[in-house]
This record gives sequence, structure tokens and C-alpha cells, in this order.
Amino acid sequence: MARRGDIETYLNTLLAADRFRDYGPNGLQVEGKPEVRKLVSGVTASLAFIDAAIAAGADALLVHHGLFWRGQDGRLTGWLKTRVERLMSAG
Repeated sequence: MARRGDIETYLNTLLAADRFRDYGPNGLQVEGKPEVRKLVSGVTASLAFIDAAIAAGADALLVHHGLFWRGQDGRLTGWLKTRVERLMSAG
């Protein structure tokens, strides 16, 4: 088991994402469970991926293409609302 904060610190240090300009914010986007036993990785935070990760008992998700993008409308509506709700309800 690992603490979410330790995983976040490790990845931020390893990837040095703050050193690169990107099309979206890098790093933690949706805070979840404080203790992580199972981490599932994927390419995109699609609803299908989120549902599969929840069904697999994931405590954390690690993706290349997150939910939030620079220049995106910041309101939680439509597809974004659905995905964030699903993540939040899972813990």
C-alpha cells in the first residue's frame, strides 16, 4: 500500500512535468482515496476506462490524457460532469 501523496510527489519529481508547456494541467486532477492499494493506468480518462478501473477495484487512476484542458470551459456539465461524478462516487 502507498499513500496518494507519496505517489503524487514521486511522479511530480520523476516526470518534472512543471518544466514543460502542455495543452493541459499536469499532475493530480481529481483527489481520491488517501491510501492506494491498486493503481490502474491508461491513455485517456474516458468514461469506459473510469468504469473499468472502478470495476477492477482501483484506488487510483494514472492517465496520459486527463480530464481538464487549458482553454476548456470550466463548468462541470455533460460528459465532464458524468466522469467527475463517477470518480467522486468511487472515493
